[in-house]
Amino acid sequence: MNATATTFRVEPLFDTIGAVVTPDGDGSLLNLSREAILSLFKQHGALLFRGFDPELEVYQAFSDLFCAEFITYMGGGYQRQVINPDGDQTILSVNYYLGQDQQRTFGLPLHGEMYYIEHRPDVMFFYCVHPASLDGETTVADGALLYQALSPKIQDCFKGQRLKYIRSYQREDWQARFLTEDIAVVQKFCHDNGLRVTVHGDDSIDTEYISPGVMQPPRSDSPVFINNLLPVIWQEEHGSTNNIVRWEDGSQISADIIEDTKAAAERCTRLVAWRPLEILMVDNSRVLHGRMAFEDKHREIYTRMGRSILW
Repeated sequence: MNATATTFRVEPLFDTIGAVVTPDGDGSLLNLSREAILSLFKQHGALLFRGFDPELEVYQAFSDLFCAEFITYMGGGYQRQVINPDGDQTILSVNYYLGQDQQRTFGLPLHGEMYYIEHRPDVMFFYCVHPASLDGETTVADGALLYQALSPKIQDCFKGQRLKYIRSYQREDWQARFLTEDIAVVQKFCHDNGLRVTVHGDDSIDTEYISPGVMQPPRSDSPVFINNLLPVIWQEEHGSTNNIVRWEDGSQISADIIEDTKAAAERCTRLVAWRPLEILMVDNSRVLHGRMAFEDKHREIYTRMGRSILW
């Protein structure tokens, strides 16, 4: 570490995953040793930066240190509010926006970010602007430990079959989710991201994406359970028919598999109790995230999704 670098302390975030990085005295987040942070990130999979209290511009500059590319939420499962519309439009509110004035406050099951498209983020940078007054924690889980928590029978199911994410959009829906009114742009995005797209005469579309539920990422010695199964199942359980998940052959995923997976996820879940102006850096290849339910509609968390980590 060079003489101008910010010195820092490191403590465990949880018993199973993550570390907390705090300044050792005064020091800027931007003067942390990039190499030291990357080494910790490889080791722990999730880093919580506490006590630096960065403003929004510093949050953006800090994330810029680690990735060559940041992506918008084009093709995402919800609508996101862009926080920096005059910039690169990659800082987004995680509030649940579907044309609504106020965010919804339900919990979200553990998932990997955008595992329903090919070019998903490599790393997530969460930034807490305003924590909920009660509850509303961000949840995290080690995907390798979650895989190990599954019964051997369920492990074999996920190793032997891939998942198929099936979505249907009316015209106004795909225009909002794909951030365009041009169907040709949607078709190109789907082609580039491994989605099969069908356009109907009424301008509605269907998409399908097939992906393993268990991965072998480069920074893990073990198979990792990471996908979007649980939030899509949750939506189906609440009546969704336009966003569903099946096995690759189109067959239903049985209730015993769903329940075993839910139970394993619950055992592996850890809660990040936010303080204002903290940053959570998450490896999207091996760490799942979600959130607990809350009532305070002033909760505000931003996210930025990075690709091409500059190792």
